[in-house]
Amino acid sequence: MTYKTALLTAAAIVAAGALGYSLMSSGTAQQDIAGKDREAIEQIIREYLVENPQVVIDALDRYNELEALRAEAEAMAGLDVHLATLISSEDAYADGASVEDAKVYVVELFDYHCGFCKQATDYVYDLLAEEDDVRVVFRELPILREESDYAAMAALAARDQGKYRDLHFAMMNASGILTRERIAKIAADNGIDVEAMEDRIDEAEYTDVLGRTRNIAIDIGVTGTPAFVVASADGSYSRMIGGWQPETLSESIEEARKAGI
Repeated sequence: MTYKTALLTAAAIVAAGALGYSLMSSGTAQQDIAGKDREAIEQIIREYLVENPQVVIDALDRYNELEALRAEAEAMAGLDVHLATLISSEDAYADGASVEDAKVYVVELFDYHCGFCKQATDYVYDLLAEEDDVRVVFRELPILREESDYAAMAALAARDQGKYRDLHFAMMNASGILTRERIAKIAADNGIDVEAMEDRIDEAEYTDVLGRTRNIAIDIGVTGTPAFVVASADGSYSRMIGGWQPETLSESIEEARKAGI
């Protein structure tokens, strides 16, 4: 629902409620209300809204609060269902702490053409370098450009050569559009067998992998990239963070770490 539609809906509900209360208070029978001229009723509503604009704003604010709570509840339910899949490395690349040593999982959902994802690159790199109890799971969510799909599949193909990390950070640090030709050069510069990578892209079912990730993203309330899922190793704590919010992400990692103790 758009803001304008929600505003009009709230206005109609508030005004109708006020009108109904007014008529009931005056003792007017319901059949008399139904028989009134439509234009007269609309005029009463307009006058009420003009005289009481704050009521509409308050109703819309409450509507937005309820919608946010509903969306959050749906996202949490989806996260409970998909958490085990999200933190696994079956369809993704994972790095950092081993499964045995990890106290915290950080799942990043990203697009290789996402500016905010690129801003988060150094933070994620430092997590791998400095946090020995954090396991990072990289999940491609190509949504911004047609080229993003190929970049995501190239990264998955590089994973099969043991070169995911090299290609991932190289593409994240590259500016501009990642065409096939650019990706091939970046891959070659990082010691990747480009012909084998391209053959793997043609052979492997990476489209299905990306489709599964997209479906999970929808279920957990992801609306853009980047998005991060932070979870304790025992699953007692989990949270989805939309957008690039480094302070919130750091706080969530600490909360997950404490929850798993």
